[in-house]
Amino acid sequence: MIKNKKQLTRLATGLLCIREDIYTEIKTVGDYQLKATYVKVFCKSNTFLLVIYDEEVIDQIVEVI
Repeated sequence: MIKNKKQLTRLATGLLCIREDIYTEIKTVGDYQLKATYVKVFCKSNTFLLVIYDEEVIDQIVEVI
């Protein structure tokens, strides 16, 4: 089940970008290099879209942002 949820989230990322009209992916936040395996961040002006693929990294991402 978890693997399917992660795969569904990966597949839905493009749809989320279309829905929010945000397409520019950010590879770093501050000094932190984002790993696309765990999280992706998209930006348009002052609007950000954060997609977390692995719930085990949520606490780490919260500290970074």
